[in-house]
Amino acid sequence: MMQSETVARELAGTDKDIVERLAAHPGGMVRAELCAALTPPPTHSSLSRRLSSLVKAGVVTKSGQGKEARYFAFGDRTALPPRMRDPVAFDPRRIEDYVPGESAWLPAAERARMEEAATRLVHEHDVTTYCAKIGERLLVDLCWASAALKGEGIDYMAAESMVKYSQVPADRKVDRRLVLNHKNAFLTMLSGMGRPDADCVRSVHAELTVGMVPHTRPGRLRDETVALASTSYVPPAGELLADQLDALMAKSAKVSDPYEAAFLLLAGISYLQPFWDGSERTARIVCNIPLLAHALPPLSFLGIDRSSYRAGLVTFYETGDTTHLAAAVADAYVADADGYAAVAGGHPPQGEVEARESIRIAEEVWSAVMGLCAPAEAEPVVRTRFEDLPEDERDHVVGVVLGILADIDDSNCVRWGVEPEYAIAYRREMDARG
Repeated sequence: MMQSETVARELAGTDKDIVERLAAHPGGMVRAELCAALTPPPTHSSLSRRLSSLVKAGVVTKSGQGKEARYFAFGDRTALPPRMRDPVAFDPRRIEDYVPGESAWLPAAERARMEEAATRLVHEHDVTTYCAKIGERLLVDLCWASAALKGEGIDYMAAESMVKYSQVPADRKVDRRLVLNHKNAFLTMLSGMGRPDADCVRSVHAELTVGMVPHTRPGRLRDETVALASTSYVPPAGELLADQLDALMAKSAKVSDPYEAAFLLLAGISYLQPFWDGSERTARIVCNIPLLAHALPPLSFLGIDRSSYRAGLVTFYETGDTTHLAAAVADAYVADADGYAAVAGGHPPQGEVEARESIRIAEEVWSAVMGLCAPAEAEPVVRTRFEDLPEDERDHVVGVVLGILADIDDSNCVRWGVEPEYAIAYRREMDARG
């Protein structure tokens, strides 16, 4: 992994001045402009040598050739449209040079954040029981996140109903194909936890894309080039792709640290882009194998910042630096870990009444949040809403709704159909009231 930002912080003298000047010009600078901006101005040969060294270190990026070549501070190159950036070829050394147990794509600081969040999940379940406890929750979260990362939206509660009961209430809509494919892909992933190899990746992709790509493509590795949105990176194809995927999966299986292994799979499969479509969706499912195998909180991507995640992927594709991608992933992991701790950490599983009334529970939570109603204010309304239930069931459901209102925030609100900005406003109002 290239440590471009670490190198940048250690620069001094003219090299530091060069990077600072470039950072002040997001559109980049040609050598003549840069030379004129430096004090004292270096000779052209000296500036060329320094720029070449900075480009090699990954601190500066270059687009174009000769006198018209334009230089950018790290990260600024991606501000230009992909067609205005030189194509970036696949670098086989990223995977070939990776040494399990020694190399690290996940920065130590982000790994520590993820591990700290995971320690809040305390349970004594074996892996099979743990996966069974969190499986439905993770599957629904993955479905919702997959649609959100594509810029689409699905009804969380409808997806949950589809996963649990294979049906959707008449007044709600959901992409049934998306949910069904994710369910089958998730089950395939679980069955392949003992053999996380290239065949497992292909099987997950096959289930994930049935009916969504031409019938000859699910599970088939690309033998043709593919153009990716928002990046000038050109991934491998054919025999090179197959060999690199085999190498990636073999190395990931030898990584003992589950956080590093998960990130290696996420970034590595995404970098290879093994399939005509759905490669990143496949990576987001497969990367959970090391985490689930250690009964740790999974990566659901439910709360991930879409723009930071996308920018992190593009930066990794074009420069090899995983810093930004790792930060986005760790942020989401930390925000969502508590939700899985509540599901698996010794709490009783969702009761039959709570499951049956999940749609109405979500509606009451949504209404209270939008109306800025404190739990005590909402209680009589909620009791009236569930007056058709026997008294003991009604008391239980009311308690569930009030408990959700007491704890809801932007990290868990999506589960109840509430947008994060409304959850933030609700939490702020409740805190202000004391």
